[in-house]
Amino acid sequence: MAQARARGVAALLAVLVVSAVGWGPATAQEAAGEALSDLSSSGLDARLETLTDRLKRRKTHAAVWQYGWTGIFVGSIAFRSAQMATDDGDDRVTHGVSIAKSGLGLTRMLIAPHPLRKGAAPIRPQPDESREEKVARLRRGEALLAESAKRSREPYQLSQHLGILGVNLAGGAVILAFGDDDDAAFSTISGIIGGELRLWSQPLQGASDLAAYEREYGEAASDIQWRILPTWRGAVLEVRY
Repeated sequence: MAQARARGVAALLAVLVVSAVGWGPATAQEAAGEALSDLSSSGLDARLETLTDRLKRRKTHAAVWQYGWTGIFVGSIAFRSAQMATDDGDDRVTHGVSIAKSGLGLTRMLIAPHPLRKGAAPIRPQPDESREEKVARLRRGEALLAESAKRSREPYQLSQHLGILGVNLAGGAVILAFGDDDDAAFSTISGIIGGELRLWSQPLQGASDLAAYEREYGEAASDIQWRILPTWRGAVLEVRY
């Protein structure tokens, strides 16, 4: 009985904490904002110099990857469309599937372009900028570095490979059902290889760049949030990122 009461009290306290805190005041981004407000001008300049160097260093690779694969998808759509206009029968099915897959790839490249394709241009200094503007540049740079780190982890995520496999198996199934068997096998295999090449050819240094930055200056601003949730045994910490 006493144990049950203790659990109930713990749960009630947890509810009160949640009511008072919610998601709000304990985001990592806000904490980073408070830390940045206390930095000296030389501290801000040092961080911006480091970020600028990192972003410039990755620009060429990111831009080649971004615009190279965008061009490949556009070229594939144009080439297959021209072939589809002259061919007939089974070949038209193969061309149609290739156009659809290239269209999906192109859409992804345009909707989610690589964050470092412009290098340090998004944090280029402005003449006579205020301290607040300099802090805003620093936050943009840290956000770019964090997004680059997130993108660099994609090749190691199973969901990415399953997505490539699923799209190409679906396309192969359509060709197999309405087109030629050999074309179905070739389209599926070549599509998987192409998808894996796109995934692995992107810049993969983002995570190490962010880790090096955080070792030198502390945790960068992020969208991580936490809150406490009540349970009958007390409370648990829930994190969103």
